[in-house]
Amino acid sequence: MERIERVDAFRVLAIIAVIIIHTQPFEHQDFSSDEHLGVAAILNQASRFAVPVFFAMSGYFWGSKITESSSALTQCLRPSRRILLTFFAWSVIYLAPTDLSAYQSTDLTGLIKGIYWRILGFTSNPMALLLQGSKNHLWFLASLLCSLVITAFLIRIELPRLLAILSIALFVTGLIGKAYADTSIGIKSDFNFRNGPFFSLIFFASGYFLQRSPRKIEFFSMGLPLTLFGASLHFAEVAYLHEATQARIGQDYVAGTYFFGMGVALMALNNASTSNL
Repeated sequence: MERIERVDAFRVLAIIAVIIIHTQPFEHQDFSSDEHLGVAAILNQASRFAVPVFFAMSGYFWGSKITESSSALTQCLRPSRRILLTFFAWSVIYLAPTDLSAYQSTDLTGLIKGIYWRILGFTSNPMALLLQGSKNHLWFLASLLCSLVITAFLIRIELPRLLAILSIALFVTGLIGKAYADTSIGIKSDFNFRNGPFFSLIFFASGYFLQRSPRKIEFFSMGLPLTLFGASLHFAEVAYLHEATQARIGQDYVAGTYFFGMGVALMALNNASTSNL
């Protein structure tokens, strides 16, 4: 299937942003980017559009395959199996000991015991294991699967408005349970609201709705100002939360992240008419 050069270019940009988030370049050994505002923290937060863009693109290209509501669940099966298989395979791979030198002086039994204790440690928190597997960053796959299944089901029963309402409600719940947890409207919980559909659904569903929008809409002209507005709001919220509640600077999502991510997604999907997924 024909590649969409604009989408591929923005994918590369988003991949670089994800790498920045995980590698934290310029972070000083004496100052964490979660606590100290500096180049590392600014780069980290400037890269927060990336994961929302991937969710939105996934929803957009999945929506391009939906010819009618009855095909939603059918089109959900293949990507769901692929995501689930990838999630399971990497969860198994990450169960393997990372420091094999610790087992050089032991036999095979010692190695098996080491793997057993690693498995036991992961299963002590079933919810985390279910939503992020055996490695923290696998949360993306589980969240994508949740969003895909929820969207497919609600489209199949022809309740797109409920999908929009649910995605907004989950997003707000995620905000008050994570970034805004220490404010007067926040809720305290040991659960990581980044996991599951709390933040992913609104981007996936937005991508789907974009795909169903009239083709005459010029996404790029909407996306650029939305990106600038979203980025400004994102940084303003992070700064305010850090100043008012001593919240960590390295936030995954704040309210402005939605506009930030969707603005970049709009620019990426400008005039996209075919799927390459």
